[in-house]
Amino acid sequence: MGKQQGVDMGTPVLELYVLWHPDDARAADIAEAIFAHHHRAAFHGAIGGAVEVYFRSTGFRGHVDAPRPVPLPGHGDPHAAAAAFVALVPILGNELAQAARDASGSWFAYLQDLVTQQRQHSERIALFPYQLDDQALGHTALDGLFGQVQRVGAADPTADRGADRDDLLRDLSQGLAQWLKSPGRSDRVTVFVSHTKHKPEPMDAREDLIPAVRQVIGATRLLAFYDAQDPQPGEDWAATLRARAADSAVLALRSDVYATRDWCHREVHIAKTNGMPLVMLDAPEHPEPRGSFLLDHMPRVPVRRVNGQWCRTAIRRAVNLLVDECLKRELWRHQERLASHGTLAEVVWWAPQAPEPVTLTAWWRATGQPRRAAWPRMSSPLTAWWRAARKNRVSPDALVVLHPDPPMSAEEQSALNAHMQAMGNGMRLDLLTPRTLAARTGHADPV
Repeated sequence: MGKQQGVDMGTPVLELYVLWHPDDARAADIAEAIFAHHHRAAFHGAIGGAVEVYFRSTGFRGHVDAPRPVPLPGHGDPHAAAAAFVALVPILGNELAQAARDASGSWFAYLQDLVTQQRQHSERIALFPYQLDDQALGHTALDGLFGQVQRVGAADPTADRGADRDDLLRDLSQGLAQWLKSPGRSDRVTVFVSHTKHKPEPMDAREDLIPAVRQVIGATRLLAFYDAQDPQPGEDWAATLRARAADSAVLALRSDVYATRDWCHREVHIAKTNGMPLVMLDAPEHPEPRGSFLLDHMPRVPVRRVNGQWCRTAIRRAVNLLVDECLKRELWRHQERLASHGTLAEVVWWAPQAPEPVTLTAWWRATGQPRRAAWPRMSSPLTAWWRAARKNRVSPDALVVLHPDPPMSAEEQSALNAHMQAMGNGMRLDLLTPRTLAARTGHADPV
């Protein structure tokens, strides 16, 4: 059995293979949850084929046989288009443990081959086992295969199934993001918690919101950096905050006075201009006298009090969304690396989020602010595009910018083009998403 969604991009970035024994009844629900999660709106913005989910459960040659092989990088059918990365998610249930008891049987050989291939090619193959039943490990063959690998999600079968499912999905997204960022390393995703640092004012209830966020993050495998408490004695605290905001996933706690604090704006600005994932936890309890354009244009999750306590479910939702944003960023980064041909070769900026004046200005400055007359002599990300346009006798009057779906409105695009004109470069932006690029080319596959 297998599932997939989206379109093939030539070489897929990531393929997830969820495998389980067909007699482990609850395992199919877990597999469906993994499939649904990685085809939800959070990942629709990437180009089709960025992440695919496949199932391996049904016997290849009969009910007692192991499933059909998984096409792994550097292994199997040489004519198959192997993904750049393959992640294996074995669901360890009692029936799988029973089927793998026989060292000469097909299930044991199947699992052993996958584990061997993963150990030999850990830079391209990852292993994220999930323990479905307490008895699946211990004195079983599965323990010898997977016992030393950190599992994803909770293992307590009496735990709340919804919370357990969320733990699994967040752990899996976190593990994938960390692995795609630096294969072979174990650098954990760090959540930079941006919040106001001054003594709470009477109208600001952040004093008990921060402990609630600490509690939620503390129950995960994530690292957390709190901008008020974590700089160490003797450190340049301002430099530390800037560095952390530039390389961490940012969870912004927008309490009543957050928008009035210069450093809160600064932290968000640094994260945006460095293309880091951001999620806003919206927690105002009183009317806000003035908004802030810097604090918009990012995913946001509202959080309110329930019986006098901040809703932990909403906080977990924001943290889990931030982890998904981290994974989406790494998928986007690898798609840019793989897209070196076809229509995508015309893209001059793979924007990790939909552009806005702040990030557009930062990107333009990073290219060296080239003037059209100087482009042939410059070394910048635009040079290759300019030369290709001249070679193809195309007037280089529009810069193709690709960003994740959904598309920007016509008014937003017009405002960004007006911003480009105001910067005096005379260029027009052609702002596309995978969906609008596919519609323009007339193909489901934008490559």
